[in-house]
Amino acid sequence: MDFAILDLNKPYLLVPEKLYEYAKRKNIEIKNFKERFLCMAYFKGLHTLMWHASIDDLVSCESITRSINELEERMNRLAD
Repeated sequence: MDFAILDLNKPYLLVPEKLYEYAKRKNIEIKNFKERFLCMAYFKGLHTLMWHASIDDLVSCESITRSINELEERMNRLAD
């Protein structure tokens, strides 16, 4: 979950891509990596969206939504 939170806050660090490549290089099997990472990102993203929506922070809501959508696209580009 910490990696997903880090990526939501700083997507330019490319956390899932680097973690995926690291695990691959070290022969560490992470079953269902893409699905698990996205699940945590959705979970934290929705929680964050609820809070920002409760204070009518539309700019943050749009930013979070954009970050989650971009993450999904990035995850789809990871090699299998």
